[in-house]
Amino acid sequence: MPFDIYTTQSSCGPDSKTCALFNFRHIPGDYNKNRNEISENNVQFYSNLLINLYRKTASLFPHNVALVLLGGDFAYANEHEFDQQYSNYVKLFNYINSHSNEEFNGATVQFGTASDYFNEIKKRQGDNFPTFIGDFFPYADIYNTGEPNYWTGFYTTRPFYKLLSRELEHNLRNSEILFTICFNKMRQLKENSIELKILQRNYGKIVKARKNLGLFQHHDAITGTSKQYVMKDYQKMLENSIKETINVQRNFIEILSTENLRNFLELESERSPKSSLKMKKVIEIKKEESKKILLFNSLSHDRYEVISVHVSSSYVSAFDSKEKLLNSQINPIFINGKISSNIMELLILIFIPALSIKIIELREELNQTLADERTSKILTGDLEEVFIENSQMKLIFDSDSGFLNSMIQKQLNEELKLQISFDAYQSVPKKSGAYLFRAFRVYEEFFESYIKKTIYIVNGPIASEVTVIYGNLLKHTLKIFNTQTYLDDVISINNVIDFEDFQMGNMKDKEMIMRIKSSTANIDVEEEREFFTDLNGFQFQPRKTTRKLEIEGNYYPITSLIFIQDEIQRLSLLTTHAQGATSSDHGVIEVMLDRKIMMDDGYGMGEGIFVNPKTEQNFLLTLENFKKLDEDRPEKQYHVPSLLVHHLTNSLNYPVTYFIVGHKNKNIKLNEMKLFNFNLPCDVNLINFRTMSDIELDWLPTENSLLILHRVGFDYYLNNENFSEQICKNYENDFQSLQFVNKVRTKKIQMTSLTGTENGKFITTFTNDMLEPMEIKTFKITFH
Repeated sequence: MPFDIYTTQSSCGPDSKTCALFNFRHIPGDYNKNRNEISENNVQFYSNLLINLYRKTASLFPHNVALVLLGGDFAYANEHEFDQQYSNYVKLFNYINSHSNEEFNGATVQFGTASDYFNEIKKRQGDNFPTFIGDFFPYADIYNTGEPNYWTGFYTTRPFYKLLSRELEHNLRNSEILFTICFNKMRQLKENSIELKILQRNYGKIVKARKNLGLFQHHDAITGTSKQYVMKDYQKMLENSIKETINVQRNFIEILSTENLRNFLELESERSPKSSLKMKKVIEIKKEESKKILLFNSLSHDRYEVISVHVSSSYVSAFDSKEKLLNSQINPIFINGKISSNIMELLILIFIPALSIKIIELREELNQTLADERTSKILTGDLEEVFIENSQMKLIFDSDSGFLNSMIQKQLNEELKLQISFDAYQSVPKKSGAYLFRAFRVYEEFFESYIKKTIYIVNGPIASEVTVIYGNLLKHTLKIFNTQTYLDDVISINNVIDFEDFQMGNMKDKEMIMRIKSSTANIDVEEEREFFTDLNGFQFQPRKTTRKLEIEGNYYPITSLIFIQDEIQRLSLLTTHAQGATSSDHGVIEVMLDRKIMMDDGYGMGEGIFVNPKTEQNFLLTLENFKKLDEDRPEKQYHVPSLLVHHLTNSLNYPVTYFIVGHKNKNIKLNEMKLFNFNLPCDVNLINFRTMSDIELDWLPTENSLLILHRVGFDYYLNNENFSEQICKNYENDFQSLQFVNKVRTKKIQMTSLTGTENGKFITTFTNDMLEPMEIKTFKITFH
């Protein structure tokens, strides 16, 4: 767009006052001083005004074709407005087109789409017209100041709300999958049963959650660019839907795991009204008693997980449903920077099959020697050496700051640079705000001045971690596992950030970042830094830093992943929510964590970002080596993650859900189950399995569901032997039969569009060639 903004007034031509004459909206209670009705008496006058504006716009391009937008924020919210706009423009277009040669030098005007616009350009320019591959990030304009303003701040603005959105997305997806299977199972088994009525009532809550999540994708909601009181309203809406979707999951799991008993499951964690962080329920294991926990894996693949529960005693053991003793570990809990004396963390290593409900049981451990072996060892105070290790790596930390300094890959017996630091940019007043990012400078070694810090090293049989606490501002934990699984190849990062901390000093107008510095030489042939960011986890776009631009011009959005690479290795950072990221130097990945900006940037919000709820941000870090081949790897047109990283991204965004069996129902008979009869191929993900609503009453479910599958593109040349051997070896040809849902009869399956609105052919079997890599397809499932 050559002019200021996308509204009718600003996009039809260079004279916005004249453009305003062509807004024909007239809604009761709505003021529009420029509204004019087009009539036979004035159509020639206004047609000449309009075509002159369009002509000036088109003259800015070599093809002389103008694309003009009609509308703006909140346009067409009333059906009368559409009629008003359309009827008046039709009169103008008819006059211009019928007098094209006599009055308008052959100009014509029509309604059209973006495709019509590009097709018209192609007619005039041929196939040699220059094209742009990629997206339009970072966006910049010169709207207010005459100098570029980079819209790269909203990528990170208000991370608490971005995290809430992902939390609702996860719980809604769980609810959709469980409802579809549970509803059709009960419908086929027990028509008009109490269970069926419970399910139908809960379906309305799922529909409401769909709408709330969809509403929050508005460009001033998920971005965090609405006024504080509006964001609080969004928060209430999201939290209500999170609560409802968790409760309906509980109902569905109860129906699937027992015959008749209801309301026996308790939440494992919940968010209190006074805290932005979720609090785990403390499980008490009394003498000769036990507690059962039900776990749900919503992924379409088997997974290993180290789950965490809070217990009141270190003398606890965990068993699976076959009475097998599970590997576990007791860790300390930090409350207000200090170790709790009466609450501990119990880590349990579990294997959970794809799309399954699994049961584990916690019991008192009477063997003190065994209990002591599972209790982690804690080191703190003045430490000369700070390191943790497992069978795959050794991580070495700076003993002053407590942050990671280097890594030894044991297979290669090589020490590599791998440093983590936390810094902050100083915001430029009125240039940095909810939308924009502009920095004076970066505070290097941001935490050096923070005197009150504590470092803890925790070593145990299945996990080791280093936690450094800088007052209330930051609790940074870096953890690795010792499980003899693919989890041992991964570094887990947990940051709890509270910008309301005053011990640090003035956090106003600061934009906090986490930097990961490595020896990865991410330099292209032009000596520019190259890195890769995801587009909603579906595609992965190469980015190059532009040296002549400041840092704000080199920031890009990520929603799940950023990676850098050279010929030898790839460094990937996986995240749980949308935020801004870049490669600020050779071998560096940088992500923005939070922003506190006191002044408005002049782009419509009217206030700064001065309320920053405490957030818990989780990341996974992987350093993968490329396979050593006899021949060179082929030159690639695009780059994609490894199969391991795809799996870890899903595990991070769709964690195992678990509920605790209440004390009064400790002896009830529970059933484990798999929801599907067989597994999907290892490179195929289940995006969703959602029930379709009644056409007239959207809060009523039907027997039709949408099975949405995504076959990922993955990099074969990255070495992930552990993951392939442990998870993918038996998956190749499992998913074929149409009767794929456990104990639910399928009537027919039909190929359909992504949203299920345009139906295709019926199929009798699933085949591998139905779904190509990097492709999403939807199948309409009709149950008996």
